[in-house]
Parts: sequence; C-alpha cells; structure tokens
Amino acid sequence: MNVYKSHRKLILYSSTLLISILLIIFIPKILILFINFKAITLQSIPLLALIVSIVCVYSISYILKKLDLYLPRDLVDFLSAHNYKIKFYNVITKILKLWNMVVLVLLISMVILILLILFMFLVGFILLIINTIKDNSTNIPEFLSNNSVIKYALIVLAFSFSSFFLIALPGISIFAIVFPQNKSSGLFDTSDIPISFIAKAIDEINSFSFSLPWEDLQQNRKKISNLIHDALEFITVEDKFFAIPLGMRYSQLFISGLKNKAAKTDILYRINGLTEELGEIIIKLNCMNSARDKEEISNDLKEYLKIIEDRNLCEIKKKVKYKKANVIWKTTEKVALNPLYYIMKIIFRF
Repeated sequence: MNVYKSHRKLILYSSTLLISILLIIFIPKILILFINFKAITLQSIPLLALIVSIVCVYSISYILKKLDLYLPRDLVDFLSAHNYKIKFYNVITKILKLWNMVVLVLLISMVILILLILFMFLVGFILLIINTIKDNSTNIPEFLSNNSVIKYALIVLAFSFSSFFLIALPGISIFAIVFPQNKSSGLFDTSDIPISFIAKAIDEINSFSFSLPWEDLQQNRKKISNLIHDALEFITVEDKFFAIPLGMRYSQLFISGLKNKAAKTDILYRINGLTEELGEIIIKLNCMNSARDKEEISNDLKEYLKIIEDRNLCEIKKKVKYKKANVIWKTTEKVALNPLYYIMKIIFRF
C-alpha cells in the first residue's frame, strides 16, 4: 500500500499508457468488423486514422480526468523535480520541427498535385472544344483518354493524403495530451518552453565566472546563447519549413481568432521586435567581458522574461516589420494549415 501511495501517479500513468496502446491496437480491428471496409485502401486509411485518433484522445482524456490527473502539469512538475525539463524541451523542439517539416512537405505536394490534375483537365477540356469546333468531332484528347498520367498523379495524391493523416493526426493527438490548451486561442500553449529556456539562461549568466580559461568562457557563452536561440524558435513570427509549427508559437496566443488586421499586425510587429532584442542579447553575450556587462544582460533578460510570462505585449515598445511569407507558403497555409488548426480546435477541445 505504501508503494502505491508513493508511486501513485507513476502507476496510474503507466496503466493509462497501457490502455492507450490497447486502444490503438484493437480499435482499428473493431472498426473493420463493424464498418463496411471491404479492403483497407489508401482512401480509407485517413478515415480510419481520424476515427482512431478521436476515440483514443477522448478516451484517454476521460480516464485522466476521472483519475484526477493532468499530464501537462504533472509532466512539468516531474521534469522540474529531476532537472530534466530543459533536456526534454530540447527533444520536443527537434520533434516539433521535424514533424512540421514533414507535414508541410506533404501538404505542399498535395496542393501541387491537385493543381496539376485540375490544369490537365482544363487543358483537355480546351482541346476538346477546339476539336469540336475544327473537326466537328467530340473525340477526347489522347492524354486524357489514356489517363495514365492522371492515374499516377491520383495514386501519388492518395498516398500523400494518407501519409499526411497518418503523421499529422497522431502527432496532434499526442500534443493534445502533453501540452495544455489555451482557452483564448483554442490551440496548444507551449509558452512554458521559451520561458524555461530564458529562465535557464538567466541562471547560467548569474553563475558565469570570468576566472575560467578562455575556452571554458566561450563554451559557457555558447551554452547561454543556444538557450536564448531555442527560446526564439517559439517566439519568432517568420515562417520556415524546419521550424516550430505555426499553431504552437507564442504569437498564436494573441492573434488566433483575431479578425482585425491592424491589431494582428501590431501584435506581430511587437513580437518581432522582441525577437530582435533577444537576438541583440545573443550578440552582446559574445562581447561580455565584465561583471557590469553580465549584470546588464541578466537584467535585460529578466525584463523580457517577465513580459513573456505576463503576456504583456504593450511593454514591447520596439515594433519591427518582418519578411512576409512567399506565395507558395501563403497558399499552403490558407488551403491546408488553417483548416487543420480549426479541425484541431473542434476535435480536441476537452
């Protein structure tokens, strides 16, 4: 009994993990029995993945609530108690960036394939009209009647579509359990990650000693710079392929659902100003050679940390314009990413 009391949460979470694994294994088999799946084709895999993800997330969420467990809080408490939080957040950062890159590549390939297929049908339709006018015949153009190109394009599109769901939905399901949900935006709240990186950077600066050899001093400067850089990954407003997903950045807590363009632009410019100021601190770190420099940098970081923690963007006076995303990125975001985040907000609101 004493063992259960001292390790209660660990036992309950282990049991929940076992239940979730069993759900993932058995739900598809049960669905195949009751739903008229004559064969698991590429087209049916996304539907299967969607149903399994929804059932698993809601089931696990229900179990955790009944057991009075809250994974985001308990996980952070456990990691903080064992000094694993920064290491864990470093791993999470790499996973999020890799996941974002794969999902974006699949989305862009899907958009390109759809546009290619539509273009081919448009060309075929135009040629059909031309043939009808010139020869008074309604023969379908050869490349459409043969349809080998379209057939292969549709196969690749179906594969990309299935791969997208098999990667995106399980990822979102895991993030929905691990990260807390922000009530105002409806998206995942990852703000503790940049906060933890900056807080750790402040601790490292405060313990910084100039009596060490030059190599050790440079190594410590690099360590602090990397912590601030990792925090910037979640704060930056610029879009890249290998970056933190758009819906998990600090700016989304403020602009998600905001309709007024001027207000949204003001927020993004302020956050970009904060990004530049933190970048300038990284530059100052390379020139930090005195206790006065160290104290100045530490105080600046504390000031920015308080702004981020309190979410008081009005304290950021510096507004900086940023390079807007290109046409391909914007098209992908509007066609695919935005619906994905709205679907996520609806499905995983619990």
